[in-house]
Amino acid sequence: MTKNYLHLVLLLTLLGCKVNPISTKSEPQADSLNYGPNATVIQGLLVSKEMDKAYANNDSHPCGEFPCLGNIVIQSIIQRGMNFHGQFAVGDTIFARFTYTLGNSGKYFPQKNPAPNDIQLGSVIECIVTSKPEDSFIVKDHKTIKHD
Repeated sequence: MTKNYLHLVLLLTLLGCKVNPISTKSEPQADSLNYGPNATVIQGLLVSKEMDKAYANNDSHPCGEFPCLGNIVIQSIIQRGMNFHGQFAVGDTIFARFTYTLGNSGKYFPQKNPAPNDIQLGSVIECIVTSKPEDSFIVKDHKTIKHD
């Protein structure tokens, strides 16, 4: 009798379990940033953008055609990466170089999906940032959250 009771409990337990398939690969969304656990990610307001004088009259470089420099007012720090040591805080303004420019520079970056688009002043953007020794930053990737 005890043996039958144990079989019944085991059967009911197994029937009551839900099986959730394990995903082995997740595809990033086209409009999401792809960053790992060591990245520093912020959300901020783009308050200025400018051309890099080092690339003036160089139409073969993306920064010769589109703004690559800008100031961002930090609204939130989404993730602190391994190289984040308190270099900035919410409310600070940082000066940054944008790897993929602040313009429609898709012709220079055909592998980038979605292609870089024109970021307007007043836009809220999410950015992966790294610091440079001279107290400026590099935006490795970004996406627009909202336009004003």
